[in-house]
Amino acid sequence: MNDYIDEEKKTEMKMRIAGNVAYYRSVRGYTQKELADMLGKSMGWLNKFEKFKPSQPKNQRVSFSRDTVDDIAKALKIPTAWLYDETLRDSADVETASRYDSDYYSFSEDNNRIRIPSSIEGLDSLVEELQQLTPEQLALLRVGLMKLDAKGGKGEKENQ
Repeated sequence: MNDYIDEEKKTEMKMRIAGNVAYYRSVRGYTQKELADMLGKSMGWLNKFEKFKPSQPKNQRVSFSRDTVDDIAKALKIPTAWLYDETLRDSADVETASRYDSDYYSFSEDNNRIRIPSSIEGLDSLVEELQQLTPEQLALLRVGLMKLDAKGGKGEKENQ
């Protein structure tokens, strides 16, 4: 019985990872071919990875090793843990995050948005403010930061 439970948990985790890879690839704006090229894999391999189904014959599945998941996370420029966590993906889709991007790039005290500290000493207050956010707000913030990172870390002021 324990083997069955462990196998069931592994299958759920693989499905979660597969869905998150597709989600974050989309957030980053990469095609399957682009991400596959970054990983040194074929587009067919990535397609099988993202479309993992427990009903697939085992000889038609691709590897879900830790190294593989780590490599994918590095290519997507996200922490590996995000691929194991479905809460972000479930709480903020790409379209919703896109609508809120301008809100997250405009941090001002007047409209109760988060103030980004200008020094390391201010991080404690930032952490306290972030702890007050809902899971949905945190999800949107993460996606906004990923998009900012994808632009090379240049905020609005630097781009002007």
